[in-house]
Amino acid sequence: MLAALHGMGAAFEPHQCFPAATQPESTSLLHYVAEAIMLAKRTRKNQITLPKAIVQRVGEADDYDVTVQVGKIVLTPVRLQQADAVRAKVERLGITQDDVDEAIAWARKRA
Repeated sequence: MLAALHGMGAAFEPHQCFPAATQPESTSLLHYVAEAIMLAKRTRKNQITLPKAIVQRVGEADDYDVTVQVGKIVLTPVRLQQADAVRAKVERLGITQDDVDEAIAWARKRA
């Protein structure tokens, strides 16, 4: 199939699929399809290793926000500034470490 796509001489417009900061280096359809076929295998412990090319495209992060959107698992890198914003909001709301500990204990009882 890849050879057929390449033989068509088709080109696609990366701006249609990617934000400007994450556009692929090539505009050939073959390049796009080859980059899109990346797998991350889940271990028995629900751990995955992200493909290096994907991490390079979005930038490295130690933490990711994990959501489900239309049946897909979406990982969004969490940058330090976002964590700082959360800490500031928690402080503004007057939430203490004791409040967090109590909430965790309550949630664990219900699980």
